[in-house]
Amino acid sequence: MKKRVFSLILALIFSIGLLPAPAWAAEADAPEGGAAQVTTAGGTEQVYGSFNDAWSAAIESEGSTLKLLSDVELSKEVGEDGLPVSEGSFTLDLNNKTLKGAIWNQLLEVSGTANITIKNGSLVNTQTGPAATASATELVALKISGGTVALDNVNLTSGINSEGKHSSALYITGGSLTVTGSTFTGEVGVLCENSGTRPALSIADATLNNGIFYWVVDAQASDTAGLEAIFADGSMLFDQDGKYIDLASKEYWHTENVGAIFLYTEGCIVKPHTHEVVNGACECGATFAASVTQNSAVTYYEDFHTALNAAKAGDTLTLLTDVKGGDRVTIDKAITFDLNGHKIYALTVECKIILKDSAGGTGKIAEWLRVENPLNIGDLLEEGYALRNAETGAWYGETEQTVGNVSVQQAPITSVTLTALNADGTAASTSIPYGTTGGIKL
Repeated sequence: MKKRVFSLILALIFSIGLLPAPAWAAEADAPEGGAAQVTTAGGTEQVYGSFNDAWSAAIESEGSTLKLLSDVELSKEVGEDGLPVSEGSFTLDLNNKTLKGAIWNQLLEVSGTANITIKNGSLVNTQTGPAATASATELVALKISGGTVALDNVNLTSGINSEGKHSSALYITGGSLTVTGSTFTGEVGVLCENSGTRPALSIADATLNNGIFYWVVDAQASDTAGLEAIFADGSMLFDQDGKYIDLASKEYWHTENVGAIFLYTEGCIVKPHTHEVVNGACECGATFAASVTQNSAVTYYEDFHTALNAAKAGDTLTLLTDVKGGDRVTIDKAITFDLNGHKIYALTVECKIILKDSAGGTGKIAEWLRVENPLNIGDLLEEGYALRNAETGAWYGETEQTVGNVSVQQAPITSVTLTALNADGTAASTSIPYGTTGGIKL
């Protein structure tokens, strides 16, 4: 039953109709000079008139490079599963040419222990199907169920239905994949068979003309962390206008009885990006709740509690927006907590922290600040600062343990100097010997 529901969900994602495969396109005649060249790891070159022969030779030759010498169209003998590779380690240099074929399932499938780098050209599934329902596993350009794949400057195009709708340009269920400078026409589909079994992806920069889906089978909640992990460090997902796409947004996550699915169906771009945050937001559209500074390195977080969990003793946790109303927060590690002009509802402190407000006292702890024994509120404040009631303006003493509706303000009086003078203006003693009486004139 689960497999049936799984197939139906895939059909809803793609809405493409497919029927049994027609006859395969014949391989184009090999051009004069050959279809492909294989260079061994030792530098020996051999030109092949048949691409299939060159493909077999590259698989058998560890560390070799197969380079196309012309566009290649796969023959019908390849079958409905296209080119399979489950072993060997080699580079497929498309050499700015196109490897194509009208293949019902996938043009190329990588599995097993194969290790293949594909670069500089196009993989195109030219198969067309009728309009009805579809599966993500049909009309695919590249399927990866195992092994290791690197795509560098490759254009992948899936087959289409009679209405011009694309299937998956990439469909990955296992193995590992790195992507740089590549374009996908047709969805990028990532299937995690369960929450503990995930393909390893690292997409650094790519154009996804038909969006992306990320599916964790049997998951009952969104998996933002897993989705974020498919992008290389420093790379993020943006829409076609350059606006940051929030991978945690409920707008894109759908939880079904067969799992959790992130679905973004419009064209989008993956690219390296460093957030420049001003007042909690980057010009790309990303917004942040807090930052954690550790050894001068600043990390931004979209969720306050995630930032609090990430902060370690000695770090500075800075608010970039008000903490969600009604949230009660407990701090149990020796951090610096900077209100930065923002509001938190209630705060309990269980260890010695530094409480400050770098925005000059405009932040507020609205309901209460509670300090556990043996601490007092004065133990939390930097020298020269005190807590003040945000409504009445009254100042709180350092020995309080529970106060409410307070802000962190610079104290108006931080010290008093006492000078005693005799009647003639000379310095007077400010001490009276024990057992005597007298006075001091001020």
